[in-house]
Amino acid sequence: MKPVSDVLIIGAGIIGCSIAYELARAGRSVLVIEKTRVGAEASSAAAGMISAQLSHATEHPTPSFFHLQIESRALFPKVVTELEKESGLVVDFKQNGIFYLLFSKKEMSAMQSRIQWQKKHSLPVEWLTASQLRQREPGVDQPLLGAFYFPKDPQVDNVQLTLAYAEAAKKYGAQFLLEHTVKRILVEKGSVKGVQTSAGRVCRSPVIINACGSGAGFDKNLPFRIPVFPVRGQILTYHFRKLPFQSPVATSSGYCVPRERNRLLVGTTVEFHRYHKNATVSGMREILSDVSRFTSCLTGLTPYEQWAGLRPCTPDHLPILGKTPIQGLYIAGGHFRDGILLAPITAKLMTELVLKGKTSISLKPFSLERFL
Repeated sequence: MKPVSDVLIIGAGIIGCSIAYELARAGRSVLVIEKTRVGAEASSAAAGMISAQLSHATEHPTPSFFHLQIESRALFPKVVTELEKESGLVVDFKQNGIFYLLFSKKEMSAMQSRIQWQKKHSLPVEWLTASQLRQREPGVDQPLLGAFYFPKDPQVDNVQLTLAYAEAAKKYGAQFLLEHTVKRILVEKGSVKGVQTSAGRVCRSPVIINACGSGAGFDKNLPFRIPVFPVRGQILTYHFRKLPFQSPVATSSGYCVPRERNRLLVGTTVEFHRYHKNATVSGMREILSDVSRFTSCLTGLTPYEQWAGLRPCTPDHLPILGKTPIQGLYIAGGHFRDGILLAPITAKLMTELVLKGKTSISLKPFSLERFL
C-alpha cells in the first residue's frame, strides 16, 4: 500500500496543528488524525497567556527550557501576522504584558535572583508598588505588597490560534481526518509504516509525529513507555459591561485574563492524574478563593461558563520533543502549561528535524531518552 502522506500527525491540538502548518508550508503532504475535533482538548481550555518571563521568575525552569520559551515568544508577532492573513481568522494577539502580584517580602525574596538575572540579560521587568499598580489596574483592590510587570509577555485567544493554524495548514494542502481514533502505530523491522484507527482503517506514512497531548502513551504495544499523564485545570468565565482589568493579572495560584466581548477568564486549578474533564464545585471554590486575595470584582457574581481541560505533563514537567527508538516515529508532547507558548518553536524545530535531521536549538534536554 502506498503512503497516503509524507507525514502523519496524531492529534489536532495546537501542537499538532502548528507542526502540520509548518510542514505543509514546506511542501510536504500532511495528514492529521484527530479523535474528535480541532483543538478539542487542552488547547481550548487554556487562558492564552504567553508567560515566558513570568514562568521563569516564578517557577525557575532550566536554562534550556527558558531559552525555548523566549525563542518561541519572539516568533509570535510574525507567526500571528502570517496566520491571520492565511486563515482569515483573528486570534486577538495583544502585547499588553502581564502583572504578577506579590503579597509578602518572602515571595519577593524567592523571585529576586531570577528577576535580577532577567534584567541583566536585557529582559524588561518593572516593579510597581501597590498604589502604582492600582493606578494601572483598579480592579486589584485588596491589600498586597506590589507587582512585577512583564511588558513583553503577550496574550492570545488560544482557541482562535489553534483554529488559525489548522485553517492555514489546509491552505497549504494539509488534510484533516477528524473523529477517528488511532489505536495502534504500525511498525515493521524497527520503522514506522503507518497507523490503524479504531474503525480498522490503515493510513500509511513513513513519518509519524505523536502530538496526542495527555493521551500520548495510548499505544501499549510500543517497546517503550511515553510518560505523559493528565493534569486537570479548571477555568471560570464572567461577563462584564466594562472589564475590571485591561491586562492579565496573576498570582502563584490564580489569575484573571480579560478577553474580547467583555469576557473575563478566571483560573485555575492544578489537579494531578485527573482523567476526566469534568468541572467541579470544589474547583470553582478553589479558584474563587485564590482570586479573592487580590480582587472583589467577582463578589456576588455567577460565572456564565465553567470548563476543564487535561494538560499533558511529564515527570520532570518538561516537554518531550524529537525522535524515538523507532525509525520515523517522533513525539511532540508533554508541554504541560506551556503548550500555547511553545507551539511556534515546537513546530519550527520539529519541522527542521523531519526535513533536515537536525535542529537549530538542541533537543537533547527534551529527548525521550531521558526516561528510557
